[in-house]
Amino acid sequence: PQVRVTEGCAATTCEFDAAGSIASPLLVTGLNDGLSPRTYVVAVNAASTAVTTGTYDIVATLSEPAAGAVCDEALPLVPDVPLPGQGTAGGGVSSFACVTTSTGGQLFYDLRVPAGQRARVVATPAAGTTAPPVLRALESCVSASCITSVSGTSAGATLDLANDDLTPRAVKVSLGG
Repeated sequence: PQVRVTEGCAATTCEFDAAGSIASPLLVTGLNDGLSPRTYVVAVNAASTAVTTGTYDIVATLSEPAAGAVCDEALPLVPDVPLPGQGTAGGGVSSFACVTTSTGGQLFYDLRVPAGQRARVVATPAAGTTAPPVLRALESCVSASCITSVSGTSAGATLDLANDDLTPRAVKVSLGG
């Protein structure tokens, strides 16, 4: 099936969308990062012209976004200070920048790398986590491309950054699943 979420029936672009197979349920995550309530239209249809009909179960849930779910409200990532329990389920809308296979929510962090220094960001999945972490380093919240990225494994992900400049470098780090 394919799920499309739009701002109205006449909308020509999707706010959020996902396509998948019958074998696994689809999860479409949206985030209203504004101050006013929004109404969305959710459309479910066949993702293939070979199969044009079907019956689906659908459920919508509402939750508060996690801290750092919005890039402009990124959490500070302080060297040598762990941030335990960073759950991407409450994260913001998936970004496909650099890594097109990451479909879960994502969280954002601010990292300052001093001049001439290297930084290493490590994401280690908690017990029972099935989605491998995806780490991205972005120049800013509006970056369409990444400085670097890594798709992890069930053991985790490690992202290395070097700042060869003569001035400190501020980067946005996103953690997704």
